[in-house]
Amino acid sequence: QKIFADKKFAILAISQDKAGIRLIEKFYSEMKITNLEIFIDARGKSQRLAGVFVLPTTLIIDPDGFEIGRLIGGAVWDSKASIRLIKTLLEDVAN
Repeated sequence: QKIFADKKFAILAISQDKAGIRLIEKFYSEMKITNLEIFIDARGKSQRLAGVFVLPTTLIIDPDGFEIGRLIGGAVWDSKASIRLIKTLLEDVAN
């Protein structure tokens, strides 16, 4: 999120952990995550609505609300390759 702060771009990290916010805050602290808000969906409604069956899953949604990408499983989103991918997607959406 920090890398793309000047763009119309948002990352929503949604947790469905029933253990509560303290566990998520601990994870954020251990992983040194400082630029993402915490959203909790303990009932899993967002997962069902998005058709997500495996966690983690990443959905890339365009400004009109359409899904333009989906990655099932974990990813290193601050890697050079991931940043290039996001930049490309943002350029495609802008054009």
